[in-house]
Amino acid sequence: MKRIIGILLAAILIIPSLTGAFAVEKSAGLAEDKIIKIVGALEIMQGDENGNLNLEKEVTRAEFVKMAISASQYKDEADVKPPYSIFPDVQSSHWASGYIKTAVSSGLVNGYLDGTFRPSGYVKLEEAVTVTLKLLGYSDSDFTGSYPDGQISKYRSLKIDTNISAKTGDILTRRECMYLLYNALCTYTKSGKGYGETLGYTADKYGNIDYLALMEKDKEGPYIVSGDDWIAKLGFDAADTEYYTDSKKVSQDVIKDNDVIYWSNSFKTVWVYSDKVTGVLEGISPNPASPSAVTVAGNSYDIETEQAKVAFGGKGSFEIGDTVTILLGESGIVAAKNPETVSDEFFGLSTSVERKEYTYGGKTYSDYYVNVSSFDGKTHSIKTEDPDFQTGILVRVNYSGGEMTAKPYSQKYNSVNDLILAVKEDRIAENAVIVDYFGKSYVTTYPARLKEISINAQNVAYYNINSNGFVDYLLLKDATGDCHSYGVIFKYKGNTSFLTSSKNSSISNYSNLSSGVVKVKYDGNEADNISWLPEMTIDSIDNGKVNFLGKTYKVWDYAECFVLEQKTYSANKSSDKSMSEIIEQVSFDRIDTILKGDEYTVMGYYDNTGIIRVLVAQKNF
Repeated sequence: MKRIIGILLAAILIIPSLTGAFAVEKSAGLAEDKIIKIVGALEIMQGDENGNLNLEKEVTRAEFVKMAISASQYKDEADVKPPYSIFPDVQSSHWASGYIKTAVSSGLVNGYLDGTFRPSGYVKLEEAVTVTLKLLGYSDSDFTGSYPDGQISKYRSLKIDTNISAKTGDILTRRECMYLLYNALCTYTKSGKGYGETLGYTADKYGNIDYLALMEKDKEGPYIVSGDDWIAKLGFDAADTEYYTDSKKVSQDVIKDNDVIYWSNSFKTVWVYSDKVTGVLEGISPNPASPSAVTVAGNSYDIETEQAKVAFGGKGSFEIGDTVTILLGESGIVAAKNPETVSDEFFGLSTSVERKEYTYGGKTYSDYYVNVSSFDGKTHSIKTEDPDFQTGILVRVNYSGGEMTAKPYSQKYNSVNDLILAVKEDRIAENAVIVDYFGKSYVTTYPARLKEISINAQNVAYYNINSNGFVDYLLLKDATGDCHSYGVIFKYKGNTSFLTSSKNSSISNYSNLSSGVVKVKYDGNEADNISWLPEMTIDSIDNGKVNFLGKTYKVWDYAECFVLEQKTYSANKSSDKSMSEIIEQVSFDRIDTILKGDEYTVMGYYDNTGIIRVLVAQKNF
């Protein structure tokens, strides 16, 4: 975001930190649909009886006063109509009399010299600006010269004119009033505080009203889905609604029985939680008489609702030793159910097997559990009769018949031509799950990435094409190479290090390794396979791609970049240089800058998928 230096310095003198502070400029403003939802949630501006906002409609003085009071600290004082007439043309029975009285008593507005207010007259830019500046703490004495030149000048210098084209004397539309008051909420007051902050609102990192924080305050629920009953619960049109699960926008049709939903009327948004855990109830904390958390299948979960407390409390439905399915919401258990009433299935990777013990009624119970990492980022602990359950493999988890089971999954395809054609024709569902895995690691990938790799029957573990002909689920077996670590093996004074930005960097289970640029495959945290990458000399990078010997190579979005100040990837024990003086991990921008000079030769290292994973700028000698 651009900022005028003088304003920035002044703000620094007033405000200790701008992190999470409101913006002086609105150059990174929200999209209009988000602003509409914000001013609606704050009750500054709402639609008519049919929900229409009529943004091009001109605004009366009474209507603007209501908007301004609703955007002020006085909003709770305006509900009661006064027992007397405020102005000759504003009777106590007037719909806006309470707002006008509050605006007058707080010094925000005045009547005309003839003693009238003219509530049905249209509000002009300078009138609305004057009221808005008073909300920000300015008074008439802060402006010199003739009215309204000083007010309009301040309005523009504060940048609260963003998205407003009206000039002095122009009548404002509802859209322009909306922007004026929204911009004011994101602006500093005369005393240097964020105006929205003085009203109890927070800012996002761009200085706008925090949209997500407002939605949290307006959120209702939880509610457990059963058929279509949840639609009537919303109180607004389910078809004209945004749906989210795991912070990702999804479609309405993902909602199924036993999902937990929350919703916001003001923002017409629904949040969907599908987490379920089935296992033995091993503990109730602090005790069954007053449960606040339970342990199921080895993991502890807080209780979110009274309904769940009843299920685990005193003479509830479940006691320690029972098998139970818990439905998880935003912050804990929403409900506890008999597993026979819940069905579901999902894929994941087996990561470990462990033996767990728990005691109840003086008796110790012992079971084996396989831990499964599902492709939504969650871990499930599932009872198994096999203490040697293989780890690092694809498993299919199923809820049925009152129990949760995990079984190895190894589908073999003779042909995946229908999948290849769907990818070629961009027939990928909007909310498709696309995952590439190796061992105990996986990455979520995106449709465009599929066109950059070779898809065949050997590297497809599972896929599904829905009734509309779109791919909605795809599991790949090490097809993209994106879940591996890339970098440089460097030998420094007898010690070998793997230089990479990946979270996996240990190669301690390998010895006598050659130095150089490598790909390391990990099974969990342990290096499983190391291979050295072929190289090419790079003269330029254009739109993330390079040409070499007649072939085009794409540079990986997360390419590892280094500057090497010598010819080799090692330094002997007699070296007087630190490792950072010999090789430095740098940004892609640094490599791009180096390419424009002649002091270094830039080498690109690629894998078998044809993607350049590592870039090394090596000093010329």
